[in-house]
Amino acid sequence: MQRTRYRLHELPGYVLLFVAPPVALVGLLGWPLPDQVPSRTQWQAWLAEPLTWHSIVAAATIAGWLMWGIYAATAVCEVYRWMSRGRRLPRLSIPGPLQALSAAVLGSTAISASASGAAQASAALVDAGLSQPAQPHPDRHLATTTTAARPALTVATVANAVPTSATDRQAPIIGLLAASAPSADAASGLGTSATGAEATRTAARYQARPGDWLWHIADRFLGDPRRYPDIAALNPHLAAEHGAGFPDHIEPGDLLILPADARDRGPRPHATGSVRPPRPTPPATDTPHEPGPARPDPSPRHGQPSKPPDQPAPAGSASARPSATNSATTPADDQTGAAPGWIQLAGGCIGVGFAAGLVYAAATVYKRRRHRHRPTTTTASLQLPEAESSAALTTVTGLRRMLRRHAPHLLDPPVQTAPTVREYRNDPVGARPPQVGPTGSELAGIGDLPAHGGLGLTGPGATDAARAILAATLTAGRLDDPDAQSRAVVTQTALSTLLSHYADQAAAMRRLTVSASFADALTTIEEEIIRRSRIVADHESTDVATLRASDPLAEPLPQLLLIAERPDDSWHRRLATAITLGGPVDVGAVVIGHWPPGTTLTVAADGTTDTDPARVAVLDAAAAHDILTVLAEAHGDTPPEANQRQPAPASPNQSESTPGQPDRPDGTDPATPPATGGTTAAVRILGVPAILGPDGTAVRGLRAKALELLVYLAVHRSGAALGDIMEAVWGDATTRRAAERLSTCVANLRSVLRAAAQHEKPDQDAAGQRIDPVVNTGGRYHLDPTLVHVDWWTVLDACTQAAAAGDDTTRLTHLRTATAAVGGALAENTDYEWIDTDRELVRRRLVTIYLDTARLLADTDPHQARTLLDQACHLDPLSDSLARHAIRAAARLGDTDAIRHRLSILRRELDDTGIDIDPETEQLAADLLHQLADATATTAAQSTERTS
Repeated sequence: MQRTRYRLHELPGYVLLFVAPPVALVGLLGWPLPDQVPSRTQWQAWLAEPLTWHSIVAAATIAGWLMWGIYAATAVCEVYRWMSRGRRLPRLSIPGPLQALSAAVLGSTAISASASGAAQASAALVDAGLSQPAQPHPDRHLATTTTAARPALTVATVANAVPTSATDRQAPIIGLLAASAPSADAASGLGTSATGAEATRTAARYQARPGDWLWHIADRFLGDPRRYPDIAALNPHLAAEHGAGFPDHIEPGDLLILPADARDRGPRPHATGSVRPPRPTPPATDTPHEPGPARPDPSPRHGQPSKPPDQPAPAGSASARPSATNSATTPADDQTGAAPGWIQLAGGCIGVGFAAGLVYAAATVYKRRRHRHRPTTTTASLQLPEAESSAALTTVTGLRRMLRRHAPHLLDPPVQTAPTVREYRNDPVGARPPQVGPTGSELAGIGDLPAHGGLGLTGPGATDAARAILAATLTAGRLDDPDAQSRAVVTQTALSTLLSHYADQAAAMRRLTVSASFADALTTIEEEIIRRSRIVADHESTDVATLRASDPLAEPLPQLLLIAERPDDSWHRRLATAITLGGPVDVGAVVIGHWPPGTTLTVAADGTTDTDPARVAVLDAAAAHDILTVLAEAHGDTPPEANQRQPAPASPNQSESTPGQPDRPDGTDPATPPATGGTTAAVRILGVPAILGPDGTAVRGLRAKALELLVYLAVHRSGAALGDIMEAVWGDATTRRAAERLSTCVANLRSVLRAAAQHEKPDQDAAGQRIDPVVNTGGRYHLDPTLVHVDWWTVLDACTQAAAAGDDTTRLTHLRTATAAVGGALAENTDYEWIDTDRELVRRRLVTIYLDTARLLADTDPHQARTLLDQACHLDPLSDSLARHAIRAAARLGDTDAIRHRLSILRRELDDTGIDIDPETEQLAADLLHQLADATATTAAQSTERTS
């Protein structure tokens, strides 16, 4: 109905532009068509002198009528399109070259016709609330005004509720304060309607990025690109700012108010920006509400008795005094993840999205403890150990209870089926990953301000807000959503300021990088910006959002925030430049202090601010420490407890070789690394795969999947594409999860290889150059041969040199080098899914090497030749041909037992497979045994004759 009234307001302008031009053209210039067809003489006269006053007037007349015809066609198409929405009529479109002119004419008409009523239209649209289809991501939602259609999340009054020190509140640290009851107006669905200005301020807004078009923005949020005039009508301030170029021309950073039915359908080319969180409705201070009596907490804390029902609420709680306001908000379907409602803790105030992340982290903690738990036979105690009954985890139950009551969709989100790597590789168009979850800054309520010029925090609540931003950054992202797992870089000084004596415990978290100085922190940020920019450029994308939309197999690039105290003025230009360059790759900064190049928020003690956003999350030091303790255990950053199963130490006499494997002919140990002078890391993949230290033993600290990745890269010496690696190693994982695991395993592999090379600095060589044993070049990973020595590569190089040798002596030397590097089959004792074909190719190559070496040694060293043939038979026990070679070598040495043993092994292996032995092999063995028996009898007879 609002849109219908809006169209009726435009109708006079359309009619005027439709009727006035023809009347003016006919009255001033006359009818455009001639009375008769021009004759040949007239055409010749015009060609002889075309530029006459009469011809110029005629050309102007034709141009005027042509422009009016274009506008008439545009108006007809626009009216037809508007009518087709409700009647399912086929849509008409004008030719492509005329669409730009049409957009300019219609946009100017719409804005000029509705400038006086834009505020009313905006208010009505926002009051309707965002539509609620199936939620793409459970943690993302917008704040809207309360309606009676859904239960509202009651927000307790925050003013004067946050204690000024840790001693002012009751233990434990994180306590859920009682929320005040909803007002009668909110419960009944009645209330004062928001004014146009208030509705505009509380509406969802889209922040444009470079390359965005309003046409594509309408397609992303409204599902119809032709509805861009609806967005233009809600933003008359941009028309005044950009002039006649709007809506065809918008600037990066423009905030576009979106219609009420907007729903994010995911980033796409030319619509890669993000939705800014709406500002909640300001409190109505003129209508105070007296809350009902406080209800006792149904779940008392561990070790603390519950408060009797008639006991008054403690001082400082929201229910102990009249509330200044009871604003209620309802979660809506948004993609930005700002908090639509706020939950008070004894140490601060956080949004419901933040609380849902903490509940998820607590559930992960319990799963990890169940995994580590070691059952015992005693039944003496049925209580949890004291270390597992922390108050922080106990109070998460209160958060879960409130969320289940008011925002259950955050606790029981719909199942989002993400495509696996194989599914995406088979159908790149149909298999698309789900929406990325909210970032840490969005959970903290500051949106994407850190990445757009940076965010400064001032006021009495600045430090508490910075703590909450740090905690929210480390809370964001589920295990299956690596793109949302935000990270933070913080200076040691800032961490000490934020967490006081808790700083040392937080420094060990994997997603938190602590730098000794601001210079080191800024250098870390700049290096990451360069790395991310290279990744984005390699995929021919413009920013991280476009990268995720175009290639789900790309490396996850979650948000990275620099959190530091305000640096000296000499650092401002460099930091501002880094923030500007880091915006497209999701790198931003939060400065504790005034920050002129970006946005500065003055934060009160309760989290309210002086500008947009109206409130941010705040936490004191103790509450932040409790949250970080839970997160550290959820992320696996804390050492295992004493009851965790530890692997039994390997026996010093235990061998990694395969039982029954023949001894090496040359007496060498395949585990011994080559003499590399401590500059390369030795890798063994022939045999039990491992990275070898200087003493020839396997280096510890390598993940199982990182070891599999090492074998894959060693087999693919020239490198492998990221998609091929993920399909081979993590084929059944989701695309984003596989990309995150690949990044994690590459980092683990690099660190272990650097440690095995024993450089003085773990990431630099003697010349100060960065060591990168696993290189990523244009979306392909490969091992650096100057830093990694692989036994299989030694075999391949020796075979190449042997094939090019000019004589048998040189050829034998290279073949001996190859056989000395062989420690067994490819990746023994492993069952990698991708390895069967590669293992067969390696086996055939090794068998060929053994045969060639045995042939060259047959005359000079028959014993070693037979040993090499036995090793070849061990690699391929089903081969009749190899068995015959080994039988002949044994017969050459007169070893009848070896002939029978080899024939017995061949029969057993073939019988197990259901294959009949080649009669030629049996005949050869019988003939050789007969010949050896005859030779033995002849020799015995000759010896008897001599003795007689």
